[in-house]
Amino acid sequence: MVQAFIAKYRLPALSSIEATLESLSDNQFIYQYKGIYIVYDRFSAMCLREGFPLSTIISWNLC
Repeated sequence: MVQAFIAKYRLPALSSIEATLESLSDNQFIYQYKGIYIVYDRFSAMCLREGFPLSTIISWNLC
């Protein structure tokens, strides 16, 4: 199931995804609650939903 999701969205290896999530969490961009990841900043979450690349949102340094 995880591999199918990774393939469908053409994501990198699971270890890369885990490292990215850890980095985003360490930098307080996201947090985990009851098994799901939530973006701290509401504006950033809205931008992600609209399709802005994560790297662009982070470069704005609004947090």
